[in-house]
Amino acid sequence: MHTFSDQLQSLADRYQINLTAAASNYHRRMAIDAINEAYNEIGRKHPWRYYIRRCRVNTRAEFTDGTIEYDSSANTLTLTGATWPSWVLDGLLVIEQNVCQPLQVIDSHSISLRPDRSPGADVAAGSQYHLFQSSYLMPSDYFSLMHIEEITRYWQIGYISPDEYHMLQVPWLMPGTPRWCTIIGSNNRNRGRYTLDLLPPPIDARTLDMLYRSTPRKRVLNQPYTTGLAATAGSTVTFTGGTILPDNIEGCVLRFGSTGVLPTGPSGESPAVFEASIQNRVDEVTLEIEQAPLSDVGPVAFSIDDPVDIDESVMLGLFEAMCAVKYARRALKDSKQLGELTAIAQDEFLKAVSASPKIEITALLNSSGPMGLRDLTFAQARRGG
Repeated sequence: MHTFSDQLQSLADRYQINLTAAASNYHRRMAIDAINEAYNEIGRKHPWRYYIRRCRVNTRAEFTDGTIEYDSSANTLTLTGATWPSWVLDGLLVIEQNVCQPLQVIDSHSISLRPDRSPGADVAAGSQYHLFQSSYLMPSDYFSLMHIEEITRYWQIGYISPDEYHMLQVPWLMPGTPRWCTIIGSNNRNRGRYTLDLLPPPIDARTLDMLYRSTPRKRVLNQPYTTGLAATAGSTVTFTGGTILPDNIEGCVLRFGSTGVLPTGPSGESPAVFEASIQNRVDEVTLEIEQAPLSDVGPVAFSIDDPVDIDESVMLGLFEAMCAVKYARRALKDSKQLGELTAIAQDEFLKAVSASPKIEITALLNSSGPMGLRDLTFAQARRGG
């Protein structure tokens, strides 16, 4: 698996960059910036099939248990005869035809409301209400929506623009069977994320199946982690020698070297004797890998690094060419060389598009049902991308 340190070493070899991590190392910093920019851009250059992902959204049933009382002076909404569900802050409330938004949980029976989205006056004890959730957080790698349907009824949910969603909210406010959806930015609790907003809001628990186009996996490490020694027992890896495993390293690449020698990528001076993706961080000194080695390894030197999330058989040449162009624009003053590198990158892009997996039209024509026809239309529109 190609990692970010592999790519940095590739640029260093090509342009004779000193990789010493010193604050004054201008060319090293420019190389890192170039790699990051190329990585952020490559997923948007083409609708690569590699980035098509599938996920499911489980909606929540409307909640109407018990009765409420609202004290406007204290901004406290009290529930009697039930307790607020754990997802109350993700929902909306309809109280006497007012759409209200929970702000904070005070205790299991009391919440506060956003002042600009509250009844505005006291609400007598024993009043009825509706609590529902219309907005659901999208995956953190979401880029664009392709298809969404309810799997129980094979009901396709139509996409509408945020403007259309806003106009339809009033007549379709009360919970029912979702017919439309839109995608908007999340609120301050999940800044930088997107939400799937359903209309009407779900009245009961349903499962939605979704195809979406993702961004590449986000980096979690600024540099490879190499403190200590690693030893395997099947797919379990235990670390000694001062190791404190970083958080959120699931999906990173773990490489095993030899005693006292840090491992490198395949083209480095000390290629790893074994490498695998990290499946689960158990604790600070233990993790599980996706595939166990044929025989146990260690204790030996190791490295943990982020993989470059691309289809290497298709996109690696393009990624390396893009990194070279980004670096040349930053650090080199030779416009002729930059033009040559740009031409090479364009050629690598055409090669990658040509090599990208395609749909065989004959296979689709022989398939049955509407899914085959829909995929055929997609293939014709994207020309096999």
